[in-house]
Amino acid sequence: MKAIQSLLAGIVVLAMATFASTGARADDSRLLKDFDVSDLMSALSDLEMIGKIQKTKEGDEYVLAQASDGLYFYMMPLACEGSGCFGLEVFASFYVDQASFWKINEIDHRYSFINVMRDREDPNVVMLQRYLVADHGLAFGNLKSNLDIFVNILRQFPSLWTGYGIS
Repeated sequence: MKAIQSLLAGIVVLAMATFASTGARADDSRLLKDFDVSDLMSALSDLEMIGKIQKTKEGDEYVLAQASDGLYFYMMPLACEGSGCFGLEVFASFYVDQASFWKINEIDHRYSFINVMRDREDPNVVMLQRYLVADHGLAFGNLKSNLDIFVNILRQFPSLWTGYGIS
């Protein structure tokens, strides 16, 4: 019986540590039915990051976000017209020396949580992208966990190349 109690206590402690590390809170279970930039700004604030709402040439809103250590990334809400599907594209770009397809594929396979690709116009720009499908809604805590993981992967990325700069 003591072994089961110890196991359960360990699970509770692990769960608490996991929620604390991702910034999750009890109210994070609310379901987002679409991605409004105000929800994105709220998630950034909870994660102690900052963001600025901007607009594309077509007038669509997106967020330019900055992590506490200065890394920049973008969040673009996307939706299919008339179908009820929606999602969020989270991406960042890095300028690197010699962005070989071999190296890009190696990183892409190592980090299944993201897509890694070379920019079509500039062969020295590498894009890191994560797309969140949320057609039937997404818990606010899940959004924050995804952003937290994406930023942690971004932090690791520059060490994979000797010469880099964030674009």
